[in-house]
Amino acid sequence: MWAFGPTATRLDQTRTTAFADWHIQPRPGTDAALALGMMRVIVERGLHDLDFLRAHTVGWEKLIEERLPEYPLDRVEAITGIAAADVEKLALLYGGTKQSFIRLNWGIQRHDNGGMMTKAIKLLPVITGAVRGKGGVCMSTGGEMRRVDLRKLQRTDLLAGRKPRTINMIQLGNALNDPDLKPPIKALFCWNADPANCVPDTIAARKGLARKDLFTVVHDTFWSDTTAYADIVLPADTALEHVDLLAAYGSRLRHVHLHDNKGGRADLHLPLGTGSVDVRGAIRSLQKVGYDGTITLEVFTPDRHHLAYSRDSLQRIWSEEKTSGNR
Repeated sequence: MWAFGPTATRLDQTRTTAFADWHIQPRPGTDAALALGMMRVIVERGLHDLDFLRAHTVGWEKLIEERLPEYPLDRVEAITGIAAADVEKLALLYGGTKQSFIRLNWGIQRHDNGGMMTKAIKLLPVITGAVRGKGGVCMSTGGEMRRVDLRKLQRTDLLAGRKPRTINMIQLGNALNDPDLKPPIKALFCWNADPANCVPDTIAARKGLARKDLFTVVHDTFWSDTTAYADIVLPADTALEHVDLLAAYGSRLRHVHLHDNKGGRADLHLPLGTGSVDVRGAIRSLQKVGYDGTITLEVFTPDRHHLAYSRDSLQRIWSEEKTSGNR
């Protein structure tokens, strides 16, 4: 959601769209092109804050002189699907006030170019100088959604008051080979890491891992090099092999986006039932955590029959699972 002056503009489709003065919907993954196109218009119309750029930024000349000329309105329209006139209108609305606010929410980071899109959007209030005052970009870190009682995971109650030492992973090789370490490390449980390869001193790490008196367990999805040193290897499944909702969200889930897919890197946004996603399992998991809010179907198709089919399928499966009591 972008708000500037008396106008609120929504760039994605949610319930908040109903309250927007103007709804704009760029193609997924094209936010950076939209932001760069807007910045070009802002600069061409002299709405940028040169004093702020000179005093508080580095590299603004290259942005204005080299990068922005690559994004004329016709190219931005071709990339984003937004009419050139609307891109220009949005840029002038945004650049015409310092009292601007951009709420950058979930989803943008789930694209291959998510980091660059975020950077481009965060440059908008810098170009206009809106960050001088109360304008700017609000980023959602998700911290409010991750309030997990780690004691239940780490079982600190089993320590019975003891305070275990902490050894930095980058010093693992030294720790495994240090004859003066009291007490010596006798067991190693390795997960989500490959210390035979990823620590700075791999020679020392491999020497330590090769100790005859070290009992090593590796829990991993892949047969990493560290598994060669393991006494026991525990295979881990992948996200494609189970349905999972982070318990950290639980009752704090506020909105769910759903579509079908066929696996791999392709983000197809297919109608429900035409891909390989376990939709019924996902709905069952949602109901188990007590979710009863809005579900947005992200089905990318111009065929309204496919949209209606997905909606009807979702309603039917939800009702069936609710009636069955999630047996």
